[in-house]
Amino acid sequence: VESSEMAHSTSEKSEAGHALSDENNMETSLYSFSHLFFPAISHSDVDSVNESLSDVEGIEIESALPILSLQKSDIVSQHHDTESNANSEKIDHLPGELDPYLSILNVCLSEAGENAFGIAAIELWVMEDNELIRCRGGYWRDPVFPKNNALDRLENPHHAEYVPPVPLAPGVGTAGTLWVNVCGDSKQAKWIDLYELSQEEDQSDDVRLGLLSEVFGLATGLYFHDNCTDTRGVVIFYARRTVDFKIISSRTNIAYMKSSADMVASIVSWKIPREEAIMSRQLELK
Repeated sequence: VESSEMAHSTSEKSEAGHALSDENNMETSLYSFSHLFFPAISHSDVDSVNESLSDVEGIEIESALPILSLQKSDIVSQHHDTESNANSEKIDHLPGELDPYLSILNVCLSEAGENAFGIAAIELWVMEDNELIRCRGGYWRDPVFPKNNALDRLENPHHAEYVPPVPLAPGVGTAGTLWVNVCGDSKQAKWIDLYELSQEEDQSDDVRLGLLSEVFGLATGLYFHDNCTDTRGVVIFYARRTVDFKIISSRTNIAYMKSSADMVASIVSWKIPREEAIMSRQLELK
């Protein structure tokens, strides 16, 4: 009897050990998977990451990591989403699961900015209903770029004088001006001095343009158009006025900026078809 009890105890310990091993393996797998898109972020870090991102514009905490549901209509920033989100269908994700769209877009923007010479920030704007809308998650800034009050007003929604990226008509603001300059053209737009642009009579009331001029100084844009989804927009690259134009305009740097713009544009164009495919599959499985 004693021998039988010992064997039973040993068996229970063995099963518990296997269960613990399986649990650890699963945690390791989830950790590895999340690092495919966010190398510095694990599921256990989600709360602290969301807290640190709460003051950064371009990543909305409701849709940051982890995302529990994704609205079909939120290809653009929340300025266009308020009414449509109430009635839109949801795409359910597992608790703690990263949203691949925002994850990949974040990585692509970071790669585009960090590996190009002289780029201080990037914005991604999409044309919708004859207005340019900055995409949700469509903003990156060099993390070592010096911070000041003007930059805080551009990025921090909790700032008393925060200036959000509102929809723009063609020809208005940085995005609207670059859109007019590059629309339908695969060539890079000429670098524009944002201070000179802000002094033009029809641009004088654009507070955000004035802040961009103070913080960055220069901007250029690359047009994109996906024929499959008819997604059109402009990728804006910002630089300081003191940048070395010989290097930033080198063949290698320009080629990288163009290929980066194509990559980012493909991710934005992929978003809606992906969500529609997911919803269709979920309906088929019901």
